[in-house]
Amino acid sequence: MDKYFGFRAVKSIMWIKTFNVGKMVVAVLVLAAYSASGERKIWAQEKKSVVYVANEGSASVSVIDSVAMRVVAALTVDAGPHNLALSSDGSILLVTHPSEDKLTILDINARKVKTKISFPGKPHGVAFGYDVKSAYVSYESSSRLVVIDPNTEKVRRQITLDRPPHNVAATRNGGVWVTSLASPALWLVDAKTGRIRAQIPTKGVPHDLAVDPNGKGLWVTDWRSSNIFFIEYAEGAIPRVIQVGTSGKVPHHLVVTPDGKGVWISNHHSDDVTVVDGVSRKEFTRISVGKRPHHVAISSDGKHAYVANSESNDVTIIDAIGKKAIGRVSVGKKPHGIAIHDQRRTFKSQ
Repeated sequence: MDKYFGFRAVKSIMWIKTFNVGKMVVAVLVLAAYSASGERKIWAQEKKSVVYVANEGSASVSVIDSVAMRVVAALTVDAGPHNLALSSDGSILLVTHPSEDKLTILDINARKVKTKISFPGKPHGVAFGYDVKSAYVSYESSSRLVVIDPNTEKVRRQITLDRPPHNVAATRNGGVWVTSLASPALWLVDAKTGRIRAQIPTKGVPHDLAVDPNGKGLWVTDWRSSNIFFIEYAEGAIPRVIQVGTSGKVPHHLVVTPDGKGVWISNHHSDDVTVVDGVSRKEFTRISVGKRPHHVAISSDGKHAYVANSESNDVTIIDAIGKKAIGRVSVGKKPHGIAIHDQRRTFKSQ
């Protein structure tokens, strides 16, 4: 028999209940437990997303509660917060400040700055490794990829590259994909040895990138066209670059859904996002958002997307299943980077 919150249950029942909160549908796992005397106690488990947004023009990180659809906190950081990376457990948030030559490490549980790493070279892109003991930061003006330990706050390795790195994405086997606005190629760097595992030419200028969760390759936006690329890549095999045409203007940033079946791309000059079918590699639809969209984040269940709009100073919330915008949340000035963490909250409902 299970023990629930101070009394021994002889029978328990679970079911899912949904509630409409504004335009959001919230799913709640409900547990009813009965004691031997027939006493009933009910607990519910609510799942929600917490969204973090770097406000480049107001030196802050907004914290959005996805259920309430509002900002619940604003964390003060140094000037020019640009890109974000959140640890898988949601406890550490990394913030790059290119204009200040700084990387901020935020303690999310305490909601305060843990430390700042000052390192010359214009830190831009940032990503956590899969072991959570490593994070990778591209230093654009000094052509370095820097490996840090976010827990000890120490620099573990500096890797010199022959082109200024822009954005980065980690692989499961210790590799780091790197783009450069000064090259039509992208690189796969071994984070442990510093050697280049692969260099793949394209017919564009790779900008942002996201690794396919099924291990089939990676998706890349092209800085100078309306195309994106899918790079079929496997260790030891010849890579294949597949060009995917889209109808949005200036595809900028992108994210892949957790199941790999969808690719969401922000279009910087048409104020919308394009959704591409990750299997057929064809454009499915476009969805209007705010002005000058930058980064996009997807909830772990794939049901909602969040888009940071830099000129309208807000975040668009999208029903990712129905492919329609369902709300806007005002944040700070010039929002750019965005990160998301899903939480579960258990509470007594009766």
